[in-house]
Amino acid sequence: MIDTHCHIDFEEYDEDRDQIIKRAEEVLDAVVVSGIGYESNRGVLDLCSKYENFIYPSLGYHPVSSQNCTEEELKLTHQDIIENRDNIVAIGEVGMDYFYVKDKALREKQREIFQTFIELADEYKIPLLMHVRDCEKKALNMVS
Repeated sequence: MIDTHCHIDFEEYDEDRDQIIKRAEEVLDAVVVSGIGYESNRGVLDLCSKYENFIYPSLGYHPVSSQNCTEEELKLTHQDIIENRDNIVAIGEVGMDYFYVKDKALREKQREIFQTFIELADEYKIPLLMHVRDCEKKALNMVS
């Protein structure tokens, strides 16, 4: 059994992360840890190198976080994905979240950023790990 999406890299797990992972190793074959932004992706890669052959990385930009990212951060995230493409299992967590984000301009920025990750996934033949909420049809139309 595989946990296909978790955030064990978050700081709230700093104190007991090793114990949580040890328990997970008892019942799971693997875990995918998803980055939610540029800095998070770095932490995910570090964690995966420590737990090689059990924790696998997906790198991306969570849609709610992505609406606040700079062009430089987005560019660096894309660069990290390209440089690590042979070591990641997916691009993610990426997508659109219309549940938390109601502002039309911010939704449009999410859509534009999501589109860049779709194009990157297509170009390098990397699966997408998507976070989509209250806009499923729109997201599926984008990846079709």
